[in-house]
Amino acid sequence: MARFAVTAAVLAAFAISVSGPAPARPACHPIGPHVLARGNLDADRAVETLAELEGPVDCAHSAFVAEMQLTDTCRDRALRYPVSAAYRRPDERLDRGTIVEADGLRGRREAFFVVHGATSDTGEAAVVHLVAGHRGACPRPRFLFRYEPGLGVHEFKVELVDLFTRFPALEIRVTEHTGVSGDDIGVRLFRFDRARGKYVPCC
Repeated sequence: MARFAVTAAVLAAFAISVSGPAPARPACHPIGPHVLARGNLDADRAVETLAELEGPVDCAHSAFVAEMQLTDTCRDRALRYPVSAAYRRPDERLDRGTIVEADGLRGRREAFFVVHGATSDTGEAAVVHLVAGHRGACPRPRFLFRYEPGLGVHEFKVELVDLFTRFPALEIRVTEHTGVSGDDIGVRLFRFDRARGKYVPCC
């Protein structure tokens, strides 16, 4: 995502805490993580978190970037997985993140978040959980749904909804305002396809 001038490499740099600031020099360390929701995203009993980690681009604190992360504990190790692009704060806006049973499958839940970009045609939304690649491995993020607005979108809204009783999972409704002045409104629905393990257009 080229529109984000600061990439995950910058976030990796500030995710490592320093032992202490030098005299007369501002500290360079992450802010947070700001926990948005807690719940079980994998098959173990530990509780995972959906959080926003924010930090300075430089130690002068002239600008800040942030990203959405899932945090997990595996074999007594604290793990952090970035699940969004890096975005500049405070230009972006977050909808309330949540952990919910989205795919209708027992044993783990899903994290859902929406980021609105600094401009109306930027941002993202995702439904993601944690899955181990093989027995004994630490689980890693797996996306069931990802959305990015395209050019010409003036405003967007992404919601988890429960519209059809014939589908055990929740549906996703994407509403986009397009056109010259944003007066054209388009609505798309997605349902979870168990066979493919992801959300697909529907209805």
